[in-house]
Amino acid sequence: MTAVVPTVVKEGDMVRLTCSTACPGYLIENLVWSRDGEAVASPTFQARLEDAGSYQCAVEPLRSNAVALDVQYLPRNTTVQVEPPGEVSRGSSVNLTCSSVANPPVHNYTWWWYNGTTPPTVSSMLVQVGTGQVLHCPSLEASQRGHYLCQARNPLGEHNASALLQMEETTLGLCVLSFCRSSSIHIS
Repeated sequence: MTAVVPTVVKEGDMVRLTCSTACPGYLIENLVWSRDGEAVASPTFQARLEDAGSYQCAVEPLRSNAVALDVQYLPRNTTVQVEPPGEVSRGSSVNLTCSSVANPPVHNYTWWWYNGTTPPTVSSMLVQVGTGQVLHCPSLEASQRGHYLCQARNPLGEHNASALLQMEETTLGLCVLSFCRSSSIHIS
């Protein structure tokens, strides 16, 4: 007996499991399928992540060799972690780490920056600031506060996540600005 299973499919693809035997005339009416030792309800299904595994067809007492099915999917559950968390001080360093789940794995991380409360609708308003899973920002300046968007990409597509980088206002800076605005000199 031979199980005929596609080895790689994309999430959402239709899968049809077939089984062949070298015994002509052998009845395969009582054919059963299993995945990782558990019964499969139907030999035709739409691929989901949980369908990945090792498949076998069987007509008791015969059993086929196991054939692996790899379900591939675009990045998902993308997150950005800021270290250290919370507000940072001017001049300090920050690492932003992007994580994503994908099959095949993410092969490209791109970092973008934008200022504002919502992501821009026009890509020209995004500024590319780096690549790689970790973005290191040394000696932060006030102009670097804002949203950092990570784009995780594999051959099937992309998924984004963002984090807001907030900077503490220093008391000295506020006093100096306040003093400069309120002082004036009058010569009579």
